[in-house]
Amino acid sequence: MGYEFYQRLNAQQIDTYGTCFPRGTPLDLRWCHPCVGYVKCNVNADWRNPDTLSGVSWIARDCRGRVLYHAREAFTESPNRIVAELRCILWAIQSLRDLRVGKVIISSDCQAAIAALNNPRYWPQYRRLLDEISRTARSLSFEFIAFEVVSCHSNTIARDIAYSVVKDGRYNSYLASDGPSWLSNRIRSEAQPRYVFRFIPYR
Repeated sequence: MGYEFYQRLNAQQIDTYGTCFPRGTPLDLRWCHPCVGYVKCNVNADWRNPDTLSGVSWIARDCRGRVLYHAREAFTESPNRIVAELRCILWAIQSLRDLRVGKVIISSDCQAAIAALNNPRYWPQYRRLLDEISRTARSLSFEFIAFEVVSCHSNTIARDIAYSVVKDGRYNSYLASDGPSWLSNRIRSEAQPRYVFRFIPYR
């Protein structure tokens, strides 16, 4: 399994929560559009502690910032945030595969999860999840798939949907076309043209 990513990351650079970025890491503070023909799927797992449910979500948008699908779910207990995020990534790509989304970029603000996908040999404790993600990513349903780390600031839509699961008791899972109405103004704001995301492909 070989994932390309902007920087070579390893287990020694990242804390167990997964959000300690090395100095000088250039991350956009705003959501960035994917290239024409590609779908960008932001994911987030709202992990609190090992003994409670995690709220998880993903939201897929096209090159114009238009929401194609979004989903939320409550996951059973996970030992740490990295496991919760990897489970969320797996769930997202399984869903996108079933929806026949061919070209997709998975965006997460959990640097450790993306680092584990990039260099799985440094993260043997997550081997089962990483192998399952790899098998799903290699599905013939995908013409292209890439994984990127993004800043928390550019991932706020996915984060707020995930946060609402536990905060507001929205435990019923669902998948819907278009975006959630309560975030429509922010989604429209993020859809305003800025610049095109530069990605490195999975191979």
